[in-house]
Amino acid sequence: MHREALYEVWFSRGDGLRRGPRFRQRADAERYMYTRQDEASFALRGPDGRWELVTSRWRQRALPPP
Repeated sequence: MHREALYEVWFSRGDGLRRGPRFRQRADAERYMYTRQDEASFALRGPDGRWELVTSRWRQRALPPP
């Protein structure tokens, strides 16, 4: 059985980690998380199984420079 390589979006709203949608393209997954960055904390699991915390970087960029 062939398994498609997908980027998995995972999120938490303070009640545990839950799997969200899956995307074929990383850019689509990042766009999804970026547009919802104020709704939850997000992590991205790549097709190779590696995890990456994503949302914290966007929030840091949104802050004005010191």
